[in-house]
Amino acid sequence: MGWNEKEKKRLWIFGLTAFGFTALMGVLMGYSYNQGNDVTIFPAAQMYYPAAGAILALIFTKEKEEILPIRYFAGFLLSAAVMVFLAVGSVLRLEAALPWQYAVSAAGIVCFILLLTEKKAVKNSYGLRFFSKKGTKAWQYFLLFLALYFLRCFVMYAVEGKISGFLEVLTGPAVYVSMISMIFSFFLIFTGFFGEEYGWRWFFQPLLQKRFGLRGGVVVLGVLWGIWHLPLNVFYFNRPEEWVVSLFASMANCVCTAIFYGYVYMKTENTWLPVIMHFVNNNLSGIYAGAVEENYTGRGVLAVLAANLVFGVFIFAKAYNRPEKKDCTDK
Repeated sequence: MGWNEKEKKRLWIFGLTAFGFTALMGVLMGYSYNQGNDVTIFPAAQMYYPAAGAILALIFTKEKEEILPIRYFAGFLLSAAVMVFLAVGSVLRLEAALPWQYAVSAAGIVCFILLLTEKKAVKNSYGLRFFSKKGTKAWQYFLLFLALYFLRCFVMYAVEGKISGFLEVLTGPAVYVSMISMIFSFFLIFTGFFGEEYGWRWFFQPLLQKRFGLRGGVVVLGVLWGIWHLPLNVFYFNRPEEWVVSLFASMANCVCTAIFYGYVYMKTENTWLPVIMHFVNNNLSGIYAGAVEENYTGRGVLAVLAANLVFGVFIFAKAYNRPEKKDCTDK
């Protein structure tokens, strides 16, 4: 099934923002990297671009009778603009660019308050409701995610021949202290994770599934999501000379993650569940990554591939067999 004219226009706006702006800022990130600057703010800012693209697409294709959650959308777009400003400022080494973490926390507080002011019906229409569709229990899918996350870590360590390292981290206090602190920190830093998941899962996934089918759509999404990380593969995750293998590993991770996150989203129709899973994944990954030496040759690549299959096997889930639903962004 193809896209109608309204969907095509939305995809153009989304693509230019999520991918075009990422490429533009990637060039600036590369320049800053080669100048010896700290480029940490660029990945943080990049997380905002997908949702910004989705929101702009909705605004510029809005029908007269449509009511958007405009207060929340405006707050998020302003937050994204501030992050871009601070990223550009970091290249110039401006003093204002230094405390970008405070900007993220301020954005989290303001956006959460604005979200609470939106009417329930409007939030429901635009993927912002806090609860899953009737008959589903979000906490069960979150527990499934946690179990699979630790299984994925175990597989990676096992392939690397470092099971003792996995057990050392699992039995140590860092993981559990981090999980407790995440309960409180989520509301301060959720905007970046919302920035990815609202764009990828709520907006982009249904459109791709409409065109390529339920399975094909999430696989295409995973590939594009992996490519979207290219500036980070070159200038942030690894040494620049390792970018090709790093990109390959990133794409494998993104395809498998897109399959599982897509499965959870289809089952629950809850955007916030992938947001929370993405948040937990990124925060716990720092603990496990710090306990094993990352490499992208031989066994290291095999470990990445094997570990991600834990999520990738959900491509065979029954949810991907059902007939396509009407695009949730077709308002």
